[in-house]
Amino acid sequence: MSPVVIFVYGSLRRNAAGESHPLLRDGRFLTAATVPGVLYRVSWYPGLVGDEASESRVHGELFELPPERAAAMLAALDDYEGGGFRRRRMRASADGNALWDCWVYAYVGSTHALSLIPTGDYGVPVHRARP
Repeated sequence: MSPVVIFVYGSLRRNAAGESHPLLRDGRFLTAATVPGVLYRVSWYPGLVGDEASESRVHGELFELPPERAAAMLAALDDYEGGGFRRRRMRASADGNALWDCWVYAYVGSTHALSLIPTGDYGVPVHRARP
């Protein structure tokens, strides 16, 4: 069974103390990484609009989910992300050259009234309103 890898870029990233979000507690942090696309401030959380052809990059982290728990963890993450996001496959880049096939939660709402995060980096999450 191939590993299940997820790229997180907002409220699911590790906090300043390096602790994983409760929904990723059973996952294994792999590395910092980027995916092609842009990042918007939706509310207290960001939304990624992925674009494989984009030269812009969104910064985040890769986690490997344990095979025996991956389906349950992805279902819980789907619930956490809600209707404004859809899980999709993308390729993340780590250290400028390592490529990882991974799941990413892409924002599917309208972006016309949202602020662009020009650095593509939401930073360390400071608000964890939902477990």
